[in-house]
Amino acid sequence: MKLPARILPQTAGLCIALALLAACGAQSPVGTLGPMQQNSMQQRATARTDGSAQTFLYVSDIKNKTFTVYSYPAAKLVKKVVTFDWPRGLCSNSNGDVWVANEGENRVTEYLPDSTKHISELFDPGTRPSDCSVDPTTGNLAVANIGHTSGTPIGKLLVYPGAKLPATVYSDPNFYRYYYCGYDDKGNLFVDGIRRDNRFQFAELPKGSSTLVDVTINETIASPGGVQWDGTDVAVGDSSTDTIYRVSVSGSSGTVVGTTTLTNGSGSVFFIDGAQIIGEEISKSGTNFALWKYPAGGKPTKSLDLSDLDGPSGVVLATN
Repeated sequence: MKLPARILPQTAGLCIALALLAACGAQSPVGTLGPMQQNSMQQRATARTDGSAQTFLYVSDIKNKTFTVYSYPAAKLVKKVVTFDWPRGLCSNSNGDVWVANEGENRVTEYLPDSTKHISELFDPGTRPSDCSVDPTTGNLAVANIGHTSGTPIGKLLVYPGAKLPATVYSDPNFYRYYYCGYDDKGNLFVDGIRRDNRFQFAELPKGSSTLVDVTINETIASPGGVQWDGTDVAVGDSSTDTIYRVSVSGSSGTVVGTTTLTNGSGSVFFIDGAQIIGEEISKSGTNFALWKYPAGGKPTKSLDLSDLDGPSGVVLATN
């Protein structure tokens, strides 16, 4: 049995939390609410009492450097933001706010669910964020980083308690890069990536633990793909294929209990929404998004006509 890899917890001293104010763009002190944040709280309260809650589909595009919001399920364009440099994975919290892992600008940015107004940022000038996930039990924000910009390419896993500073850095000697991460409903964090020899690597950070446990999956996954809790098991995608593996994890062992094959789809960019899955659809005419049955997979049940996609890198649903 493989021994758990020890973790090196430390404070991410370079991280600076930025809360952007609506009126003048000034920075509010860490740990305080700026006017934009206070306003966002009022908007959420209104949405939850007047019955006007809506669901939105968010897609990041690394080639176009965009973050786009669509109505859902109508898939109508709401707004597009073109202020990113290499936007990657997306995640949302219990309020419906959406976080964008922005690799090129070394930060993760938080947006309101019903608009493209950003309300806060976590900025670390040395990191290259690839994906994120919010712990439903605590509100902690986990960020997977594929590398570091200051000379060493080795990635790291950051967890921000309550999505605020200070962050704890977790490292595992068997990981070279961290790609995708996802919490389950009990607050256990799962992450995939690669080793130095480019082989697939997978691990769990159990809730309350300071140690990453390397998990051996009894199927060969060629390249790391999306990681998401589906309500029963951990869905782990293979970005080099159209397959998503449903994995039951116990200690250092991961047992594949089922596979979901997305015809014309990808194991890289997907979001599970109950009995259906939203994912990247690849065809001769280009790249778009579609819906498949989950966990059945197979052919898409519906194609979503999303505009101007070139290199989708993240997708999430959020409800205000």
